[in-house]
Amino acid sequence: MKTIGQDEFYQHVTDFLKARGIELSDGAYTRHIRCACGLLSDAINAAQRTVKRARQEVDQKLAQLRQSIHEATAPEPPPPSRPR
Repeated sequence: MKTIGQDEFYQHVTDFLKARGIELSDGAYTRHIRCACGLLSDAINAAQRTVKRARQEVDQKLAQLRQSIHEATAPEPPPPSRPR
């Protein structure tokens, strides 16, 4: 997944509010909203990295489990044939 930029998230929020008839002007509340958008985008990006790493670890463990099941259930190789 793509990472979300702090300003990108804030821009989407302001565009959404503008479409609803609310325009944000510079002020204290706008700075707080910008800060909150930055924190939220950081949290989303961190969660995406964590999920990606967890998925890789689960895939690795699942591959190990499949290999051990395969080794445990694989048929025995035939004994080598003796020359006559």
